[in-house]
Order: sequence, then structure tokens, then C-alpha cells
Amino acid sequence: MAFFDKLRDKTSEMLEVSKINNKINEEKSKIATQKTKLADLYWARFENGEQLNDEAMECCIAIRASNEAIQAFNQEIIKIKEEPPQTAAATAGPAQQNTTAEESIPCGACGSSVLFGKKFCPECGTPITPPEPAAEEAPIILTEEPMHCASCGEVVPPGKKFCSECGAPMQSN
Repeated sequence: MAFFDKLRDKTSEMLEVSKINNKINEEKSKIATQKTKLADLYWARFENGEQLNDEAMECCIAIRASNEAIQAFNQEIIKIKEEPPQTAAATAGPAQQNTTAEESIPCGACGSSVLFGKKFCPECGTPITPPEPAAEEAPIILTEEPMHCASCGEVVPPGKKFCSECGAPMQSN
């Protein structure tokens, strides 16, 4: 019986410790929420042109530089996806040149343009069947910042409702 009494005591002790750890985690979550609010306040002041203390200004300038770098990287990704591969286009025959990854094809369900090689329509989510080589359409030119699919990480043009790589619905902001 002594063994089961010790086991019960240890179990009770572990349960109490677990409850207290949950309370600690709740408080840490509250702290993180407040820190986020504080950061948002400083960021809003920085964006409005208010003068902040030197340390806060340094952090805000670093954040702005990182945001600009992210935008530049996203533009690089878009350019890579819009440019036909140089070596493949130069060495491919005429039939292969008509089916580069940057050409758009119409979705059979909704008629939206879908980049060749994508598996799903970014507007309606319908699976795309690769077409026979067809006439070229103008490439899609993006002017807004692209989104990233939460499911697979693929860059998705702004305004699209579904990821053209995995078919996951895009979350609207």
C-alpha cells in the first residue's frame, strides 16, 4: 500500500506543478501581448514622424530596413518566376518554347489565368490539367506585395483566393 500512496502523492504533486506551469505560461502570454502592444505604440509614433529616444529609433530603423529588404526579396522572387529560364529557352525546340513556366493558361472552371505548370487555379482552387502547347498570353504583372501560402510557402500574387501550387485557400487580411 505504501507504494500506491507514494504514487498517488507524486501524481497529485505533478498535477499541481502542471497547473502552476499553466498559470506561468498564461502570464507569459499576457506579457508577450503587452510587449506587442508597446511595440505597436512605438512603431505608430515612429511612422507618424515623432521623435523617439535613441534606442527606440535604432530599433524602428532596423525594422524598416528589414521590411524594405523583405519587399526587395519578394520582388526578386516575382522576377524569377516571370522570367523564362535562359538555358532552357535557348536549347529547347519550338514546341517546348511555347510551354515555359511563365505562360498563363485559362482555368477550365472559372476562366482565370493560371501560370503554366501550376497545379491549382489561384481564383477557384480547381485542379489544373496541363494543356497542349497553345498560343502565348501576356504574363501577369504584379504591382502589390505578394502573399505567401500558409500551407506550402509558395509566393501567391495579391488578390488570389487559392494557392496555385497546393490549392490551399488564401487567408484574406
